[in-house]
Amino acid sequence: MTQDGTLTASQDPVAVWESSDQRWTIRLTCGRFTFLGQPPVHVIWTTPTMETPASSGYDNGNFYLTLFSPVVGGNYTGHIPHHLLSDVCVTESNHDNPALTARVLVGEVKVRLSLLEAEHRTLKADNRELRQLGQVQDGVIRNLTSQNTALYPTPTATG
Repeated sequence: MTQDGTLTASQDPVAVWESSDQRWTIRLTCGRFTFLGQPPVHVIWTTPTMETPASSGYDNGNFYLTLFSPVVGGNYTGHIPHHLLSDVCVTESNHDNPALTARVLVGEVKVRLSLLEAEHRTLKADNRELRQLGQVQDGVIRNLTSQNTALYPTPTATG
């Protein structure tokens, strides 16, 4: 069901914008699936705190788990649920079978840097847009000022 018969897990190298929540997130991927089967296979994750969330979604052959800040560092494991093993034609000879589980180590420092870099890029782009808008507004003000001066010249003192 995967390209080479094993699951692989990794962390996206850059933070991902989550538009529904309007914030940057970290995304872990598990898979390289070529066929999801019937019933469809899915991936369950085990976090360092031993929670077991389902994948957040599926994209381009990979199930992914979205991590929101603050992210807990440690090992995250993606695995095919036991009740689906017969559907993927795998027998569980041991718990670490590469066709059943994949691990990725999430470092808190790496995550924080990734999120900070994403925020910095966003702030830099926003700052650039605000500067351009400010330049346009300055031009409009100069134009209105010159029009006002032409219509209502400053009286000169005579005498």
